[in-house]
Amino acid sequence: MKKRRWLIGLMFGVIAILGLSTTPAHADQSSGAGFTMQIEKPANTIDETQSYFNLKVRPNQKQTLAIKVINLQDRQRTVRVTPVSAYTNDNVQVAYRPHVAAGQTLANYQFSDLVSGAQTVTVAPKATKVVKFQLRVPTHTFRGLIDGGFKAEGTDQKPAKAEKGFSINNRYALLMGATLQEDTKRVSPTLKLTAVTPKIVNQTTTLVANLNNAKPVLFGQMTIKSQVTKVGSDKVLHSQTKRNLTVAPSTAFGYRMDWNREPFKPGKYNLHLVATSGTKEWIFDQRFTISRQEAAELNQRGHNLKKSYLWLWILFGILLLILLLIAVYYYGRHQAKKSAE
Repeated sequence: MKKRRWLIGLMFGVIAILGLSTTPAHADQSSGAGFTMQIEKPANTIDETQSYFNLKVRPNQKQTLAIKVINLQDRQRTVRVTPVSAYTNDNVQVAYRPHVAAGQTLANYQFSDLVSGAQTVTVAPKATKVVKFQLRVPTHTFRGLIDGGFKAEGTDQKPAKAEKGFSINNRYALLMGATLQEDTKRVSPTLKLTAVTPKIVNQTTTLVANLNNAKPVLFGQMTIKSQVTKVGSDKVLHSQTKRNLTVAPSTAFGYRMDWNREPFKPGKYNLHLVATSGTKEWIFDQRFTISRQEAAELNQRGHNLKKSYLWLWILFGILLLILLLIAVYYYGRHQAKKSAE
């Protein structure tokens, strides 16, 4: 239970955005954003010690969720607050966006669909403004957790000055977590491996294992160890270990295994993958095939792949053999002439 509270507690923090990348949240980064958020705790809060919305709800319930936007600066700020839903991103970390694509969620409901739309507020210097959202709980009962929250981002942030032909634009956003439960009974996570596919990711060869957590439960502190062998061989061709992974409720995601910039080679392979989280362990063995055509097409799309010089060594060996045969031939003729004389 302590681990679960710790994990959900991470949902309240700051996302420091540089382009499309994110960094872990820290409470003191609210000064970078220039504002912060606090909730007005409803009566149906499950744990009063938490700083995010963790609510026990009932079917078809309607409720107002109030968030205080606090301006920490001496200038007026304009802030947009957007409801978001949880999903598991490509780095196997819980992340949030306004709408999660169908291929990334197994949930019947997304938090952002149960809450009224995004709002933009203007907050005077050193002042506070309350933003209210309307929540409507689904008519049908649901098990486990619906996970989401509210992302707040200043729309008036000033871009960095360009220097030497480029500029770095740091944008800060705050995330206030929100979870909904109809009961507090523990739900055990279930991890499944559904497919293994060779792909080109970020211009390099990558093996993607499609996994899903079919249960509506958030879990983390997960470690995944994976290795690839040829079918019928024990020699490990590729191996990888990733730690401190987190998985959103009812979510599907792709675990990426780096192919070390090596070109794909045709053949039959086996992926052995072991995932652990707390006392839970999942072990998968999945065979997959890379066809000659598939390998050629993917390798052509890849960049900076390691080159194989085997064909040069083969060519060098053939040329060396030809030279040796020629030398033996002329040596034989020379010896024959000497004998004839």
